Amino acid sequence: MSQVKLGAILSYAVLGLNNIVGVLFLPFMISRLGSSEFGIFSLITSLLAYLTVLDFGFGNAVVRFTAKFKAESKGDKLKGMYGSFLVLYLFVGFIAFFICLLFWWNADFLFGDSMSEEEVHKIGIMLLMLSVNVIFLFPLSTFSNIVLGHERFVVHKVALFLRILLNTIAMVALVLYGHGAIALLLSTTVFNIICFAFYAWYAIAILGVQMRFGLLKWKELKEYVFYSYYVFLNTVMDKIFWSSGQLVLGMVSGATAVAIFSIGIQLQRVYMASSSAISGVMLPKVTKLVAIGGSRGDVSNLFIRVGRVQFIVLLYILFAFILFGKEFVSLWVGEEFQDAFIIGLMFFGALMVPLMQNVGISILQARNQMKFRSYLNLLNAFVCLVLQFVFSKYWGAVGCAGAIVVSLLVGNGLIMNIYYQKKHSIKIYDFWFNIFSMASVPVAVFFVCFCIKIFIGFDLSINLGIICFFIYTLTFFLIMWLFSLNEFEKKLVISLFEKCKGVLNRGAV
Repeated sequence: MSQVKLGAILSYAVLGLNNIVGVLFLPFMISRLGSSEFGIFSLITSLLAYLTVLDFGFGNAVVRFTAKFKAESKGDKLKGMYGSFLVLYLFVGFIAFFICLLFWWNADFLFGDSMSEEEVHKIGIMLLMLSVNVIFLFPLSTFSNIVLGHERFVVHKVALFLRILLNTIAMVALVLYGHGAIALLLSTTVFNIICFAFYAWYAIAILGVQMRFGLLKWKELKEYVFYSYYVFLNTVMDKIFWSSGQLVLGMVSGATAVAIFSIGIQLQRVYMASSSAISGVMLPKVTKLVAIGGSRGDVSNLFIRVGRVQFIVLLYILFAFILFGKEFVSLWVGEEFQDAFIIGLMFFGALMVPLMQNVGISILQARNQMKFRSYLNLLNAFVCLVLQFVFSKYWGAVGCAGAIVVSLLVGNGLIMNIYYQKKHSIKIYDFWFNIFSMASVPVAVFFVCFCIKIFIGFDLSINLGIICFFIYTLTFFLIMWLFSLNEFEKKLVISLFEKCKGVLNRGAV
C-alpha cells in the first residue's frame, strides 16, 4: 500500500483517537481533578493552541515547496529554504516564549479578579512551563513539516498517534496518583518535545536533509508569504472562534466557567467532524467540476445536492442532541455541567448553515476566489472576540458561546449566502427551498416527540435511553426515506449499504 493511502488511513486513526480520548478521558479527568483544576488546564492548553497562530501559515509553505523543489530537482533551493525557515522559527519561538513570560508577569492582573490566589499561582507555574514548551516546539516544527513535504506520511502519523496515546496513558496514571493540572501539562510538554525531536532526527539522519543559512531573496520570500497568507488568516479566524473563549472566561468568569465552556467545545468538535466525514467524500467531485469549466448551473446544482446530504446527517445529530443531550451530558460529565448542554445546542444550531454549505469553500478555492471569505472571517472573528468579553460578563460561559453563535449566523450564514448568490450565481433561494421542503415532515414529527417528552416529564436511564435512541434513529431515517429523500439520495444510501455488505462478506471469507 502506498504512503499516501496508508497516511490517509492513519490520519483517520489519529482523528478517531483524538475523539475517543476527548469523549472517554474528559469525564474521568473532570471527576478526578474537579471543575476548577480542569478549567485551569483547559485555559493553558487553549493558550498553547492560540500561540500556534505564530506559525503564520509557513508550515504549509514548507510542505508545499519541499514537494515542488524536489520535483524540479532544485536541491540548493531546498537547503536555503530549510535554513531560512529554521532561523525564522527560532525567532518565532522566542516571541512565543516572551508572550508566555508576559502572561506570567501579569497573571494576577489578568486572572486575579475571577480566580483564587491558589488558582492564579498554578496558572503562573504552568505559564512558565508553557514558555519552555514553545521555545522548543516552534523550531522543531520545521522538521515535522519537512517530513510531510518528503511524503513520509506513515512515519509522521505513527509518531503523532503514539504521542497522543502515550501522553493519554501518562496523564491517566498521573491523575490516578493524585497529581493535578501542572503534572498534566508537564506530561504534554515532554511528549511534544520527544515527538518533534524524533521528526528532527528522522529528517537529518534518515532523509539526509541539509540546510544552508543565509538571507532569502526577495522573490522567494514573496512567494512563500503569498502562499501562506490566506492559510494564516483562516488559522487566526479558527483560533479566535474556538480557542479564545477559554482565555476570555478565565479573565472574566473563573475556572469553572472555563471548564463548562471547554466541554461545549469538545461537543462542537465532534459535530464538525461528523460533517467533514461526508464532505471529504464528495468535495473532490466539486473541485473537478469547477476545474474543467463546468457551468454555473452545474456548480449550483452540486452545491444544493451536497448540502442536502450534509443536512440529513446534521439534522439527525441535532434532533438527537435535543432529545437526549441533557441526559447524556449529565451521565458523561455530571449534573453540575448542564450549561455545557445549552452551549453544545447553541453551537450545533449555529454551525448547521456553514457546515451544510462547506462545499462552497471548495468552489471558492477552485476558482481562486478566497479573498472575500478570508477577510470576512477575520473581521467576523475580531467582532466575535469583542462580543465574547461583553457577553461573558453578563452570562458567563453561555454568553461566551452566544457571541460565537451571533458571529456565525451573521458572517458565515447571512453574508456568505448573499455573496454566493450575488458573486457566484449559486441558487441560494433554491437551496433553502430544498432544505425547508425536506425538513418539513421530520420537523413536525420531532416537535410531537419533543412535546411528548416534555409533558410526560420522565428522565431517561441508560438502558431506556439506548432503547429510545434506537427507536429515534429508525423513525428518523424511515421518515426521511418516505418524505424527504430524492432519487439521488436514495441511490446513495443503497450504494452505501451495498459497499458495507461487500466489506462484511469479504471479511467473513
